[in-house]
Amino acid sequence: MAINQNVPNFTQSPPNLDNPENFNELADSAFEDLEASIIPAINTWADQANDTASAINTSEQNVDANTISASNSALSAQGSANYRGVYPTGSPYDIGDTVSGSDGKIYLNQLDNNIIDPVAVGTGWIDIYALSYDNKSVGNVGNPLSHIPLKNDLNISQGAGEVNLTRASTGSYLNRYGVIKYSAVDEPRFEKEGLLIEGSHTNYALHSEDFTDSAWIKNNMGVTTNATTAPDGELTADKLYRTAVSGQQHYIYQIYTMPITLGNDYTQTIFLEADEVADFYITFNATQFGSSVSLHVDLATKTLAPTNLKSSSLTVLANGKIRIDATATATVNDTSATIYLDFDGLGTGSGDGSSGLYVWGGQFTETSKGVSYISTTTTPSTRANDIVTLSLDGNIPAEADELTFICDVATTGGTGSNQSIFQLTGSGSVSDYYLYLSGASLYSFWAGAFISTNVSGNGRLGFVMGDSHGIIENGLIANTGVRSELAYNATTISIGSNNGVAGFIDGHISHIKIYDRALTASEIRIA
Repeated sequence: MAINQNVPNFTQSPPNLDNPENFNELADSAFEDLEASIIPAINTWADQANDTASAINTSEQNVDANTISASNSALSAQGSANYRGVYPTGSPYDIGDTVSGSDGKIYLNQLDNNIIDPVAVGTGWIDIYALSYDNKSVGNVGNPLSHIPLKNDLNISQGAGEVNLTRASTGSYLNRYGVIKYSAVDEPRFEKEGLLIEGSHTNYALHSEDFTDSAWIKNNMGVTTNATTAPDGELTADKLYRTAVSGQQHYIYQIYTMPITLGNDYTQTIFLEADEVADFYITFNATQFGSSVSLHVDLATKTLAPTNLKSSSLTVLANGKIRIDATATATVNDTSATIYLDFDGLGTGSGDGSSGLYVWGGQFTETSKGVSYISTTTTPSTRANDIVTLSLDGNIPAEADELTFICDVATTGGTGSNQSIFQLTGSGSVSDYYLYLSGASLYSFWAGAFISTNVSGNGRLGFVMGDSHGIIENGLIANTGVRSELAYNATTISIGSNNGVAGFIDGHISHIKIYDRALTASEIRIA
């Protein structure tokens, strides 16, 4: 829009401005012209801009609605393409097949060779209409009673009180850029998956950052101290190399003095970086762990080849560093364990006195997976529990008849026994109200009644208490049971542990949402 109406002509020769009356008269005239012409034009332009913005917002809303409609239509079309009629019409069913259940709903199959009635819970069938949602659902889930992100700090974005974390020692963590950092006493540790919550663990490997020390026994293996930067950025990583001996075994090991218990799991952790050598082996002593229990690490391809291990994992860090965790189960009771580290799988090899790779952070723990790194020197070192609590008032409905709890959980490396996600603590039967992982199952236990479902230990997990008691896994109600009454005497919510003394999650929790009502299936999918 051109704005040129009645603009004063400032190019004319001005009157004598030495006279104040002439100057004031000119200024007043110019202001009146601006007020009469330009300012209304600007206001008109602003009104038009607002109208345009409003039209854009309306169009975006229409696009959102059309997108949802299109998604639902596409989902229905997918179901129609593989529709197999009313169950049962034949067996087995393939992944992607759809059928009509006896309840009149359409179900989508997610399992190979599935022959189970889709109306039953936890059978591999999904209610296809439960996968869609509408704008009302989106609005409803956007207003939880409490929302705690736990991604970068302990702040509550919606709710009451505050999140409290205590830990009686320092602790390490891996930042989002792949570098190991250290937190002070009572300082939270945030990794890319969320708030790290661990129980107390002890590293029994002595001199974890000094492989020249006599605690690390060498057989035809040499060590160059502080040869390169470590995963924490300090110049403390050593270089291991074969000595100039041919046709002999070359290895390094440590005898970890600690109680070894039959049937318990133990994890060897080591940080590596390739140089001239890219092959590395971890071998568990047959006396404590049985024969042929080992892990071959190929640093060039970043792949693992385990033999008779319970589990193993490889984590890529910054600047070419690699973290390795190898877990084995003890086959006897003993007072020590021996783990061998070498380049040849305890076979023979030839060395030149210099070619090797870099090592740092030797760690041996009584755990079923790798835990955060714990530095040691002359004695074993223990990291204390992470105890996380949330005030009950304002975050759990004291008088409500319904409740929904959902959060993101990441327990890399698998889960142990009775690892708590959510628990109400205080006076009375406090153990009657909790959500926890145990092995490959998720349990929701409320007032003496529990339900469970199989999970991997990772995902968006929770429970809902409404007309029935439901357990939530990745946006779906995975199982249901009889509703229990929401009567309790708790004063505190424990996050990631059983009252701060046991059942620690040894993993990450984030994006906690608590609702003072039972969410619907559509709402749970997007909550």
